[in-house]
Amino acid sequence: MSLARVSRPLPCPTPPSSPSNDAVLYVAMDEANPLEEARLRAKGVVVTTIRARNGHVVHYAGTHYELATRPGIVRFVDALANDHGLRSKTARAIVDILASQHENVRDELAGIAIVWARAEAGAAIPSRLVLSGCAADGAMHSDDGELAFSAVAGLAAVLPRAAKQVEDIHFAGDGSAEQVVQADVWRRVFPNLRTLWAYDDGTANATVEDLDLWAKITTGRQANIGRVTHAMTWSVRCHPNG
Repeated sequence: MSLARVSRPLPCPTPPSSPSNDAVLYVAMDEANPLEEARLRAKGVVVTTIRARNGHVVHYAGTHYELATRPGIVRFVDALANDHGLRSKTARAIVDILASQHENVRDELAGIAIVWARAEAGAAIPSRLVLSGCAADGAMHSDDGELAFSAVAGLAAVLPRAAKQVEDIHFAGDGSAEQVVQADVWRRVFPNLRTLWAYDDGTANATVEDLDLWAKITTGRQANIGRVTHAMTWSVRCHPNG
């Protein structure tokens, strides 16, 4: 799935009928993440964390799944599909997405799939997403590997009920500003997206204070972040009163 820039305008998103839950799915790709995560929790934010780990094993429903091989990926996705009623076409697409990525980041991507698959069975998932690390070449990097933005977008595309619940994305690392430039592409994947937050090359990674500010601004259905020093932001600028 390409994240090439597009220019065709999109309609304003229609807010979901249920209240925004303001929970955060925090994908932690570097060693600074525990401080950021702890600060969010201290502010009362409900955080689900997926932490970068060495290896390629995912723990799901009391079972360890080895993701280094395609058969191992299939076993994991079959279990996920059975639990959440995913169609076979969707399951095959998730297998292909996981298999397309380096084996060291398949467990992080599988963790996102575990959270988002719940929405396909009607459950609520976090309405805010943080991808934390150092961004370059279309991916969020860690010592363990590279989590491609296209893979995250690909998962959202095949799990549309999850994608519809995501309203705010924070790319918490320098080099991520291009994702704000490509806001229309992210909106095509996340149709109710309201805000994006990212950083230019050469700026420091997101500070704890930045995350505090982001969490405060994006609480509820805020649709206009405004100007933020040292960060690049995008707001849908529709439905200003939520």
